[in-house]
Amino acid sequence: MDLIIWTYFAETIHQKGNQDRTWIHNLKKGVLELIVLQSISHKDLYGYQLVTKISEVVDVNEGTIYPLLKRLLNDHLLESYLKESTEGPPR
Repeated sequence: MDLIIWTYFAETIHQKGNQDRTWIHNLKKGVLELIVLQSISHKDLYGYQLVTKISEVVDVNEGTIYPLLKRLLNDHLLESYLKESTEGPPR
């Protein structure tokens, strides 16, 4: 799911107000994995980059994204690797 589509959902949800909080929670939970996979399908991103990008349209934080990334790694839906960095240790 593209972030633009999610932005539409977020705006629609915001307009509805608090009456649909359960629906909002379930929608976010259900599509967050797809948003992460879509985001990294275009280029490799660090976890904090994902949080920054996704939090522009969805209220998420590290406590949501990092466990999701770990689950995706365990399910072999993505790969992790270390790369030398000029700004410190390998990342």
